[in-house]
Amino acid sequence: MGILNKVINLGTSSVEDDGLKTRIVSSNIVALLLAGIAGTYIPITYYFVEQLALIPILGVVIASIGLFLNGIKQHYLSRFLISIAPVTLPGIYHAYLVPATDPSLVPSVLITMGFSLIPFIVFRIKEYAGWIPGMIYEGFWVIGFDDFKNSLETAEVLDYSFITSGFFQYLTSSMGFVFGAGGVFALSYLGYISEEKNKEATKQMEASQKEMAESQAELQKTLEEIELKKLEEEKRMWANDGMVKFSEILRNKTGEDLYAEIISEMVQYVGAKQGKVFKTLEIDGQPCLKLEGTYAYDRFKYEENEDGIIEMGEGLVGEAYKEGGIIHMTEIPDNYTTITSGLGEANPTAILIFPLMNEEVVEGIIELASFHEFAEFQIDFLSKVGINIATTFAREKINAQTSLLLEESKQQTEVMQQQEEEMRQNMEEMQATQDMMNSREQELLDEIGKLKKMLN
Repeated sequence: MGILNKVINLGTSSVEDDGLKTRIVSSNIVALLLAGIAGTYIPITYYFVEQLALIPILGVVIASIGLFLNGIKQHYLSRFLISIAPVTLPGIYHAYLVPATDPSLVPSVLITMGFSLIPFIVFRIKEYAGWIPGMIYEGFWVIGFDDFKNSLETAEVLDYSFITSGFFQYLTSSMGFVFGAGGVFALSYLGYISEEKNKEATKQMEASQKEMAESQAELQKTLEEIELKKLEEEKRMWANDGMVKFSEILRNKTGEDLYAEIISEMVQYVGAKQGKVFKTLEIDGQPCLKLEGTYAYDRFKYEENEDGIIEMGEGLVGEAYKEGGIIHMTEIPDNYTTITSGLGEANPTAILIFPLMNEEVVEGIIELASFHEFAEFQIDFLSKVGINIATTFAREKINAQTSLLLEESKQQTEVMQQQEEEMRQNMEEMQATQDMMNSREQELLDEIGKLKKMLN
């Protein structure tokens, strides 16, 4: 079976075209069928009509030549030879054997007509230069067989009764059946090969699709990771740029300019629409918040005093001051606040209130209103920059206290200097008085001494 398979696939090893490879295989099968049928007829013909024994021998030779041509890569020539030889040899055999006056033998005619279909087996439809000449040649044999038979009429009468009666009649019919079955086998074999190739191609395609799907999934995962890293890098750069921006503001601005710059830049940088900044202070020993800067605000739910003071725990801002935590509110009551623009008024989507913390001490509060919810990275950034702002506020408070202490110290120094001058003047006056008293005492002592001398 291994040798037969090698013969069937003879000449296909270097052929990459699957369609051509299939037709080469089919021509090899037809060549084997031709060799088998011709080989069967060699002893029969030699025994009954020795004169025609060369014809089946020639059939075996042509079949071998066809296989040889396929083996040396002469595929087109091999297939054309294989397509015309099977119809030619039986036709010549029949034409020599049957007299012109006798009707053609039905089995032989059937074999001839069956052989005429071979061009379609060994050539592809698009190979017009192969099957069209072959079919024309086959057609001449089928249509003009009787005329050809008459032209081969010889004086010698050959005995062909061995074909028309007895065992050999059935043998001849069987050969026709064998060839027909062989042709069907060839077609089935080709179909089997195509089916196996289709299965293999389907498996390869499924494997390729699976690999492609896995590759696409891996690529998608990689792209998502790259996009995530890119997004994280953009967030990091955004936060770093913001820290630099606010560091410059905190370094270069003071007083009211500082508060106005902080809130306006913060509102714009995070894409909010309104904002307010409060600073902590004490009034009569009670901690509270004082409004220091605003940006594009319209109105609030809570009522502010004329001086912008909010006590601890008053409203959401006062609550954030009291608790020291962030408030991110996304369900805003209709009467809490509105954002005013040239197109009118609208309720914000989100309110963010966060304390400005310095070493766990609230130094101020910032409140922002926006038409979009604040992202986690924005809140994280505001918390970090809030520490810097709180540090600046604490430093301002310390500086203010230091200035106050210096002023008080200066005033006390001036008072002490004034008191020291007054004491110095008093000492001088006391010294003058002492000198006068000493002088007067001396004068009195002198007078007492004079009086004692006079008495003595």
